[in-house]
Amino acid sequence: MKSLIYISSEKIEVIGFAKAGGSQADVAIRDYIACPLPEETVINGKIIEPAYLIECLAGLKRERPELFEKPALAVDGSSIFIKKIVAPGRLSKKRYAGFVRDEFADAAESVEGLVCGYHRLKSDDARTVTMIACATDKAQVESYIETCREAGVKLTAVRVGVEAVLNHVNKTPELWESTFVINVVDGIAMLSMLFQNGTNVLISRSRLYGEGPEQTARVMLENLSGLIQFTRSEKLDDITRACYLGLSDADIAFMNEINPHPDMRIDTLDVSGRAAGAETLPPSARFAVLQTALGDDSIDLIRGYKAMKQEEKKRLRPKRTWLYALIVLVALLAAPAVYLAAQLSGLNEEIQTLESYVTDEATVEKVAELDRLTRETTYYNGVVAQEERKAAWEDSMVEISALALEIVTGNADGIAIGQFTFEEGRGALRVSGRSASFRQFAEYVERLKQYDIIQEITYMGYSSGGGGTYSFSADIELAVKEDTR
Repeated sequence: MKSLIYISSEKIEVIGFAKAGGSQADVAIRDYIACPLPEETVINGKIIEPAYLIECLAGLKRERPELFEKPALAVDGSSIFIKKIVAPGRLSKKRYAGFVRDEFADAAESVEGLVCGYHRLKSDDARTVTMIACATDKAQVESYIETCREAGVKLTAVRVGVEAVLNHVNKTPELWESTFVINVVDGIAMLSMLFQNGTNVLISRSRLYGEGPEQTARVMLENLSGLIQFTRSEKLDDITRACYLGLSDADIAFMNEINPHPDMRIDTLDVSGRAAGAETLPPSARFAVLQTALGDDSIDLIRGYKAMKQEEKKRLRPKRTWLYALIVLVALLAAPAVYLAAQLSGLNEEIQTLESYVTDEATVEKVAELDRLTRETTYYNGVVAQEERKAAWEDSMVEISALALEIVTGNADGIAIGQFTFEEGRGALRVSGRSASFRQFAEYVERLKQYDIIQEITYMGYSSGGGGTYSFSADIELAVKEDTR
């Protein structure tokens, strides 16, 4: 039996499960236990008071030791950065990991200290890959590992809650033909994920201010109104359903009573299709149940942490190039010595023959003539090379001018170029801008590829800037460098 620990801001939930066998569900629930946490023990996925957490985990382990043999941990919260990005297609796993790390460069003091992971979304475009990327500081992952170790629990993996929602939607075809929202309520915080036709189009987090369940329910409906405005501004289909995880049946009933959107159904999310026996657990456990359906190939922050530590060791490892240089030098010196020792007996005769040939008058005249021809040939080759470089430079300047004009003024409607920089050292351009739709900038980048002077364009993806706009950037590597002048 496998087990999963989910730590929210209000409680610890531990679920025992196994493969469902012949059932259509991914897993079958075997056991469940929970322990409430004191207020502010965990806030937004970050451990604030580890002592309380250790005490609760140790108590649960004493009660159900079989649930803590090889558990995985599931976490969620704003302390884990989540971003939807678009990356070039057909990269290696290592290059995708580096791409994700660069996307979160502004989110931490040290990029090298970030633990990253990504979940690829389904896409019909083979040229690009759309993914949900996540990152958190290594200190956060270390706090998860160390806190559980203090309680006598050794973790096998650390999963990310957002991926569990994406996994559920990807495996539920009846959700692929509508526009809906899945909301995960965790105390005073709420995660909202908007889907259209099975594709995630927005992830947002909000604070739930309110005194008592009724006022909190009204705040959640106000947040829902904001998502409706977003779909209209992006010309998406109308939201027909809002699902809430973490609310009781009474909370759902009250929200339906005060729902100002009569064409929208408000209910909870049925997770029994992913986990047989989930209906026996309390409604608050539905989000934790979704985590049990994640496979071994899903995001694992422990695996990402180990990869980061390996890279860190490589950077800190002293470079012993002197040793390799010494070995090569010894080999180079030893080889001629051995060869010379074997051939020494016949060298004297050959040396005498060569001396006679070199001092011959006819040989001396031929050497002088060869030197003169070599000097003249070098001169004329230099003249021809200068002419070729001049012609290549003039041709490249015409295309570079046209490319620059296209970048700055030939863009599509709705795109504003905010930054245009040139790195002389590697002959590369970086273009950054904004647009009203993420598709416009992709079309703009495709149009730039018609120029032969461009060797490669790396589309760096986009991010929502608020107010219905998106920020984009792309790196352009030129085939003609400035040193052709």
